Amino acid sequence: MKQQETITDFYTSDPILNYILNEKLTIAEQSEIQVNTSIFISENVKIDHDIIAIIVGNLMDNAIEACTRNNGKGKDIIVIIKQFKSDLFIEINNAYLVNERYTRKERQSAGIGIKSIRSLVEKNGGIYHSWTEADRYFASIVLFDVYE
Repeated sequence: MKQQETITDFYTSDPILNYILNEKLTIAEQSEIQVNTSIFISENVKIDHDIIAIIVGNLMDNAIEACTRNNGKGKDIIVIIKQFKSDLFIEINNAYLVNERYTRKERQSAGIGIKSIRSLVEKNGGIYHSWTEADRYFASIVLFDVYE
């Protein structure tokens, strides 16, 4: 029996978010999706760490799903999580099938994850914005006044 190698990279000092990031990046790698990260979160966050982990986990799930459906075309995700003064900026963008934008709009059950992300961001006084440019989907979040 072949033993699976587990490599843990440390992206943040938050063990929950770090675990989520490592899990999602492992799934992406197994799906042959290239992921580039630029992550900096300092330790003195006032917001519940679980909230950040839930948001990032859901966004990563959506990005991985979209890339998986991309059938061999561009399969990449860019993850940016940065502190800007007292605010936290999260942006995840990924390749996606352009024609999927129209077919997914017709499904009633689609977008439950995005609705929960939007609700969580709004409950914590943040802004959620998503848009497309060519064959890329962008999800951008700003959580205000989260640093002491």
